[in-house]
Amino acid sequence: MKIWKEFNSSHSSNITIIGKFEDVANAKGAFKMIEDFTLASWEERYPSVKEFNDYWAINFHPDIPYIGLTDRDIETGIDNYPDITLEGDTIIISSFRTDNFGGIARLMRFSGAKKIVIE
Repeated sequence: MKIWKEFNSSHSSNITIIGKFEDVANAKGAFKMIEDFTLASWEERYPSVKEFNDYWAINFHPDIPYIGLTDRDIETGIDNYPDITLEGDTIIISSFRTDNFGGIARLMRFSGAKKIVIE
């Protein structure tokens, strides 16, 4: 008799994250920051949340260290290059193959997203 033990690695997930902003200008302002955050894990840009916060406080927003991002938030575990697009007042991140999207949702809210949908 053989018994198989399965588990979900979460890499089979294919999540789309949609952030709708008040207007096009706000979405444009947030896009570069959201894109950098989303790709940081894939490209291993920041070894820890401290390095991330230091860089972001200078280059994006001085209050970023206070929104409570953790090492787990910036190390999403994605195993692919997600698609990130700006369509008018909406930022869409698709082909995001992990369920660790809390940091992106928190950052979208911080950046001014009025509505965040995760599909």
